[in-house]
Amino acid sequence: MILAAFALSSPLATADTLYYEGWGYWNTPSHWWTDASGTPAGRIPTADTDVIVSGVGLSDNSTQINTTGIDTIKSLTFDGTQTFSNVQNIWFHDGFTISGDFYYATSGTGNMLAFVGADREFNVGGSFTVDASANSGRSWVAFYRQTTTDSRIGTVNIKNGLEIIGGTGNVAMLTLNAKDTFVTGKVRLANANSVLNLTRAIKTNDTYVNNFTCDGLDGTGKITIGATPYGGTGTPTVIQNMIFTNSTDSSFDGISKGQYNDSAANITDASELNIEMNAANSGAVQTLRLKQSAYATVADNISVKNGHLNLYGDTAFKTLSISGGRFGAAAAADPEATAPDIGSVAFESGAWSGGAIVFDISTSDVSFDKISFSGTFDKAEGAEISLQFEFDADGMRDLIEMGVSTFEDLITYAEGSSIGGTVLRGVSNGFSYEAVFGATGMDVAFAQIPEPAAFAAAFGGLALALAARRARK
Repeated sequence: MILAAFALSSPLATADTLYYEGWGYWNTPSHWWTDASGTPAGRIPTADTDVIVSGVGLSDNSTQINTTGIDTIKSLTFDGTQTFSNVQNIWFHDGFTISGDFYYATSGTGNMLAFVGADREFNVGGSFTVDASANSGRSWVAFYRQTTTDSRIGTVNIKNGLEIIGGTGNVAMLTLNAKDTFVTGKVRLANANSVLNLTRAIKTNDTYVNNFTCDGLDGTGKITIGATPYGGTGTPTVIQNMIFTNSTDSSFDGISKGQYNDSAANITDASELNIEMNAANSGAVQTLRLKQSAYATVADNISVKNGHLNLYGDTAFKTLSISGGRFGAAAAADPEATAPDIGSVAFESGAWSGGAIVFDISTSDVSFDKISFSGTFDKAEGAEISLQFEFDADGMRDLIEMGVSTFEDLITYAEGSSIGGTVLRGVSNGFSYEAVFGATGMDVAFAQIPEPAAFAAAFGGLALALAARRARK
């Protein structure tokens, strides 16, 4: 992505490339150059124009960059040589579209590049990249405005993936204050200095519900929510929903529900980061290994509808709701490729109305996934539910031969849970199982399914015995 961005400023760049002079309305021809040296272009961008900001000083006056009269450009690149001192606002208007890629790198000056457009729509048809890898300073892009009234962007659409690339000692961050954000393709946080600030609310005594939908989250870094200390006098409640629509597998290991640049006290204790797994591909796996930072929980309400959510959290979550797909516990750290992903995950309460719960079992040390509920775990009446077990077949055979065939308390819950009394039977990896949900926990017993020849012999012996019994009658 970096090479592609700089290629725009090369001699091979198309004739439809314009350089912005750094201030003024975009619909004014005198504000555009044909090259970085300042040759007047005498025209304004069109839907076929690659717009580059390079080597110019940007004004901090929030009215200076205004896209009035321009609703579509081909691409927008800040190549890392532009300068400004604090916050540079870009005012956009309803339906503003970058049909190709957006790329932003910093020169080490400036605080935040902010796109401003309350209740409006911002579209990127290609990739969206925030890059601090050149180590020249923090790269911070925001869809945001500090004010005392609701200034959230209406919708942000990114059609070909979002990448945030922190540098060595320098943070790259995307801040959203948008009602709905849709990322088609993966979201990738490149390293520990990569931050996705899902909500930065304003300081009013209101509740803000924002949704972030993506085709999977990869990498490591920090997922944050919060509120600015500026503008108002209240303390907002933030309800941030993160919805995964994976078509392929993804894995993220990092801070969740953290804070960056703002005090955790700027939002109420009722604020939530909720996670929903609703994959486009039922076989897709999203692994989340979430580490605690500024708040009491790493996330709050977890919902599984389709696909496989593999989850670890440093803290207990509030609720688990499984209505479809698969759910399982993950280890705190990614195990080696050949090792089972054994972990434990805790909730206050749970509800199961469909789908499967998946357990990894290590036959080498007889360890297994554990799911615990401090409160009740309830099953919906008539629910079609199932269990899946992942283990080494040879190892399980050895355990059974040694007399180890039962595993206790894979799931624990409070007495009075409606799951109590449920019995589930099935076959996993060539072994039959029976799982019994008791008053406060689930135990499972495994038995080896006989080989076909042994099964036929046993069946034949049973048939002879029945025939002899009938003859005696």
